[in-house]
Amino acid sequence: GKVYAVEPVRPILNVLRRNLRKYRNVEILNYALGDAEKTIRMGNSSVVEFEAEMRRGSVLFADLPKIDFIKCDIEGYEGVVIPELRPLIERHLPTVLIETGGDTRTAIADFFESRGYRGFTLCDGRMKPLAPEDTKDIIFIHGSKIEPYQTLIGPCA
Repeated sequence: GKVYAVEPVRPILNVLRRNLRKYRNVEILNYALGDAEKTIRMGNSSVVEFEAEMRRGSVLFADLPKIDFIKCDIEGYEGVVIPELRPLIERHLPTVLIETGGDTRTAIADFFESRGYRGFTLCDGRMKPLAPEDTKDIIFIHGSKIEPYQTLIGPCA
């Protein structure tokens, strides 16, 4: 399959490019995902502030014939990016692994659950159904695609 990695932070982008250069199926895109097409100023814990090109994921990936999996770790911005990806999520029904917390976590869970997804966290090698007190990364799987995962779903050991 084809892997697309979106990374706006230049030092991390360079590490990704170096570490993944032998994999011909990986394309690394130097953008920040958001709800507009524009140049923005960003900051993070390792780089004080930098300029990045923001792209709408629904436009950037609109022509992909298939999306099976999305991994999202965007430091609190998932409340903007995930709803913006809604047309692609509803069309392709990908499995989504997302790191999120606080009020955004509740909104993201509601977003996916309202679209027929079930949420899980990993616990002792199992996929435990998402509970309000959970704080780990969430795996969202659409109900129509849950069957292959049934043997992995259950309580923690």
